[in-house]
Order: sequence, then structure tokens, then C-alpha cells
Amino acid sequence: MEVMNDIATWGDVTVVLRTVDGCIEINSSVPPGELVHGYFHWLGGGKIRGHLRYDQCKSIAFVERSFMGSPSASVLFFNREGLIMFKVLVARDENNVPRENQLEAFRALAIRVRWPNSGAPLNKGSSSSSFNRRLGRNSGVRK
Repeated sequence: MEVMNDIATWGDVTVVLRTVDGCIEINSSVPPGELVHGYFHWLGGGKIRGHLRYDQCKSIAFVERSFMGSPSASVLFFNREGLIMFKVLVARDENNVPRENQLEAFRALAIRVRWPNSGAPLNKGSSSSSFNRRLGRNSGVRK
């Protein structure tokens, strides 16, 4: 829940839902949410509504990489089977690069999730940083 509610403060992002039959991309801000009866419910009347089975989210990855020749940053939510439930992509600016304010928020969230209680910066010497955090019941990280 902490991750989704942090993303809700970033402004417009791209949420990607993919199945074997297609891919849906939604460009919008993500509303904050809350846990109700085992589901994470997005609150508000915006473009993104619905609920997710909270207990099915096994891990979250924070990935920065080059995609089709341009830098990208995304948060990937994995289910218990290791499949991606959905992705949240940092928005791009008019030059097709990730928006700096969102990239900073993305990196700060990655650090908080990976190393709670740490202010350690990411390795700036690497063009690709990936963090993977298992979200167990006793992980100390709120979903």
C-alpha cells in the first residue's frame, strides 16, 4: 500500500496491464487507495478505479533501463506465480525522457522499499539500476 500511495503523488504516469491477448496503457494519475477485505481499492472517481488482490502481490521491482533507445523507469508488481500483475511507468517529457521530478520520486521510493530507514543514494555510475523486494508478511514494508 505504501508503494501505491507514494505513486499517487507523482502526477500522470502510465499504468500498463498486459494479458496474453493484448496490452492496455492508461495515462493518468494514480489515485491513493486503502485495504478493504483483502483487496487494495483505488479511491476516487478518476480514470483509474478498481481493486487488486493485495495478498497476491509477492514482489515489486524498480527498474531503470533503456527501452527502444530511450531511458525508462518502471515499477513492476509480481504475483505469486512470478507473472507481472501490472506496471507503472514514469512519465516522459517532451524530449521523450523520464520526467526528472518523477524519476527522483521513483528512486527515493526504491531506496525506501529496498532499504527502509536508509538515506543511501543509488549508484549514479550505473545507467541501469534494479531493485527487487520480496513483500512477506514480516518484511517491514507496508503494501
